[in-house]
Amino acid sequence: GALAAMAKTYLAYVDCSRPGGEKMTVACAFTAGDSDNLFAGRNGIFYDRKGRDWNATIAKIVDNPISIGQAF
Repeated sequence: GALAAMAKTYLAYVDCSRPGGEKMTVACAFTAGDSDNLFAGRNGIFYDRKGRDWNATIAKIVDNPISIGQAF
C-alpha cells in the first residue's frame, strides 16, 4: 500500500468473500474506461483464475488517471 502511488495506475483494493467463509483481498489495476462510478464501498463480482466468483467490495482506492482523457 505504501508504494501504490508510485505505480501511477488507478488501483482498487477489494475485499472478496465466498459462501463458506473464504476471504481474500486483491489489488485491481484499472487500465480502461473511467472512474466515475468507482468508490470505496461499491459492490461487485470478482472472478479468480479458477473461474470462481467472489462477492467483492472496494475497500480503498489509489486515484490516478485511467486514460489519457481522464489525465486531462
